[in-house]
Amino acid sequence: MTKMTKPVPVCRSSACSGRRVPYCHGWELEDRAWGYLITPEVQNHFLGFALKLRGWTDRITVFTGGTFEMPEESHARLSETGIRVETAPIARLTGPGRELEVVELANGERVACEVLFAHPPQHQADLVRRLGLALDENGFARADSMTRETSIAGIFAAGDLTTRMQGAILAAASGTHAATVMNLQPSSSRWTLLQRGTMAADLLVDERPPFRFAPERPNSNGARRLPAGGSREAGEDV
Repeated sequence: MTKMTKPVPVCRSSACSGRRVPYCHGWELEDRAWGYLITPEVQNHFLGFALKLRGWTDRITVFTGGTFEMPEESHARLSETGIRVETAPIARLTGPGRELEVVELANGERVACEVLFAHPPQHQADLVRRLGLALDENGFARADSMTRETSIAGIFAAGDLTTRMQGAILAAASGTHAATVMNLQPSSSRWTLLQRGTMAADLLVDERPPFRFAPERPNSNGARRLPAGGSREAGEDV
């Protein structure tokens, strides 16, 4: 399992609509006016992301939207690196066509901003809740760092639902890690893993079909192949 549901709030106004990730889009947008909208959910780890953005531009504004009081030490750290901080609520996002150009604040001030980053809230897919997997303090599924096995033996997790370090390549590597460990399980354990994996998948449907293997049949050149239809019970001779 790798999915983590992210209801991404794109810039929705008459002006813009888009999704940006600094490592994917930062280079084509470098040296422009960037903004970072932070919320109470990220107040414990926003500082590192804001400072990282300086690798692409020195024109950065951090917006709190008036949702929480930024700690003085964080405010001072941003200021000393040249990052502007705006605490007023955001009234609207404006710009030509679908492009962002200005963030208008509730106090009437207009802040130049061509790219606005945000970390939207995330929640686990319903399957994780229904399985009853243990979560950490940040809501991510707990998985052993060496085996990727979760709090339920035989169920493995990898990718976005286990970490804040999210990305397609990272998730693929983590998934490969989990698959390798599963493949190295003793043959006597594989049947148990397969059963549990099927049970997890069955939670996604209303009716649970019987667990079956499809038999193999030799084709014209003697190689064995799966039939177009039909099935057999586990353990039945081919």
